[in-house]
Amino acid sequence: MLTGRDARAGESALREIVDATYMKLMSSCDINYREVVSRWEPDASGRMVAAALDLYETQGYESTTIADIAARAGVTERTFFRHFSDKREVLFAGAEDLGTRVLDEIAVMDEAPPLDMATAAYVRAAIRFESRRDFLSRRARVIAGNPNLRERELLKMSSLSAALSSGMVARGVPANTAAIAAECATVAFVIAFDRWLTDPGDTGLAQLIVGVATELKSVAANSSPEHAARNSNPGSAEQESAAAAH
Repeated sequence: MLTGRDARAGESALREIVDATYMKLMSSCDINYREVVSRWEPDASGRMVAAALDLYETQGYESTTIADIAARAGVTERTFFRHFSDKREVLFAGAEDLGTRVLDEIAVMDEAPPLDMATAAYVRAAIRFESRRDFLSRRARVIAGNPNLRERELLKMSSLSAALSSGMVARGVPANTAAIAAECATVAFVIAFDRWLTDPGDTGLAQLIVGVATELKSVAANSSPEHAARNSNPGSAEQESAAAAH
């Protein structure tokens, strides 16, 4: 079971990684911000993303056609297909970039426990989301209202977790350990991301990821194999007590 002192020590260690990350990136914050803004300026791709989101919100995803999106964005359908394979992918532009970003961060990260490494990779990647909260909130609402889009979102997160795991294996982390750490960090990221979009508070996404990862560690520590075995076999506790009495 994780004691109060151990819990605080674990959280402190993870926060040290995050603090070091911020210190390293502080000098490039302006550059990163400009990269985010320029990426979503009204070029052809950006206009189509904005147009699609507007249409999905006002007339529904199913009722919106590629012709509708192209017309609203002021481009041809041929131009649309140069950027996106279908109308669903408009909402997932940049997903591959996020996977690449996570891999890049893992490759240059200092040595740390696997879960801390995986969490810190998401923290570093999340910095790019901070200036796009409104857009991402609208996007999340559209995705939540459509089963096909929810499925695509799940596949995206699964791919991210796999990429993170492979990056950790390349760093020498055993495959099983890397897979578990990557899945746990991805769960922490997803929960934190949802809280960030729905909670009106001022807590940043990076801090939320760290907080959820710390909660996850605490839950895992309180669910030891011995504890789980006793819970799955209620009679074992009575048998142990009887054996001890004799």
